[in-house]
Amino acid sequence: MANSAWRTVLNAFSRKSSKAY
Repeated sequence: MANSAWRTVLNAFSRKSSKAY
């Protein structure tokens, strides 16, 4: 479960970074 949450956070961060790029 913890891994899933961490993965979601990473995904969201990656998406935001992609948008900034």
